[in-house]
Amino acid sequence: MRVNGAVAAKPASRVALDDRVEIDLPPPPERREIAAQEMPLAILYEDDYLLALDKPPGIVVHPSPAITRER
Repeated sequence: MRVNGAVAAKPASRVALDDRVEIDLPPPPERREIAAQEMPLAILYEDDYLLALDKPPGIVVHPSPAITRER
């Protein structure tokens, strides 16, 4: 972070009215496509507002870097 062109001593440095504050944002993360997979899920109940599933143990419910494959 820079304040008026100089590197700020601390991220919590105070600024005054009319100070120019500059920050360098990191690039956005690389976008990866995630594909759905067929899974043996039994629907126990379903209506317009609720869905209850019987999910067998060991099936992942959300993507994770440890299990996501590059596509």
